[in-house]
Amino acid sequence: MVVIADNIFMNENEEIISSVFDKTNAFNRLKKIKGQIEGIINLIEKGKCCTDVITQCRAVKGAISKVEEMVLEAHLKCCVVDAIKNNKEEKVIQEILDIYKLSSK
Repeated sequence: MVVIADNIFMNENEEIISSVFDKTNAFNRLKKIKGQIEGIINLIEKGKCCTDVITQCRAVKGAISKVEEMVLEAHLKCCVVDAIKNNKEEKVIQEILDIYKLSSK
């Protein structure tokens, strides 16, 4: 995912990306996830109920998935479209396949 994010922010069409990808929203979500992870660590350190830990872990997974969706959407709307317009279909197809393979692990 980090590589995709770097591609998004480095893309020549920064204005288009800004309209598709809300960095502030992503950063806020990631900061919240960081806090949730710290909370999970605290729960484990204090020996809290396993179901509480699992519930919080599921919440983190869901939050990470949402950030991942945001980045993927921006990648498809900007980077992929840009690559196709510049006759780089093979490269972008391979990127999409790589992302798909990662998601099915």
